[in-house]
Amino acid sequence: NGKVKSTGNTTLSGAAVKTIGSLGELTLSGTANTLTGGDVTNQGKFIKAGGATTTDIQAKFDSTGTLTADAGTLKLSGGGKSSNAVSVSSGAKLQVATTDYTFENAALSGAGEIELTGAKTTFKNTSGSAKVSVNGGNLEFDATLSTLGTLALTSGSVTNSTGGSADVAGLEWTGGSLNGKVKSTGNATLSGAAAKTIGSLGELTLSGTANTLT
Repeated sequence: NGKVKSTGNTTLSGAAVKTIGSLGELTLSGTANTLTGGDVTNQGKFIKAGGATTTDIQAKFDSTGTLTADAGTLKLSGGGKSSNAVSVSSGAKLQVATTDYTFENAALSGAGEIELTGAKTTFKNTSGSAKVSVNGGNLEFDATLSTLGTLALTSGSVTNSTGGSADVAGLEWTGGSLNGKVKSTGNATLSGAAAKTIGSLGELTLSGTANTLT
């Protein structure tokens, strides 16, 4: 429940649950940070800093506080859920891989990128302007309308369940499949040699002023 900044390598391991309390703040700015073992719960502030390095959270990670990727790559590979503020700074990346993850009632912001490279990532009632890139994973919109900044679909799939859908400020589609309901309110670009498939359950609405399909 205090404020701690690790400037060197950080290892969180062991089966016990680790909790950042509501008054706690943990900043990792070292070059090699690995979190394994028991669940990690963030009720306060968790910040990935430290330049072009990767922090890999291999444990289940649940965040009801604020989650910030300020530099480099913050990788969530152990599953879990974020349900508050998520911020990705310019040049930084929040990456979801390996195990299913959920953003529910989360405000997604920043000029960086949320990249989905594997497993299924569910967005439920999210809001904000963050860019979300699907690069091998499955993005699922669940139950309600979610809003995003740019949606970039390179490979993998976009789906929906129980009536979920998304309004996005822009669309960059170079490959992969759309089997969910997406409305692009800004510029949309479909390009590249890879096949792009709107499946039998897919619905794409382009309502921006400049849409290019090449």
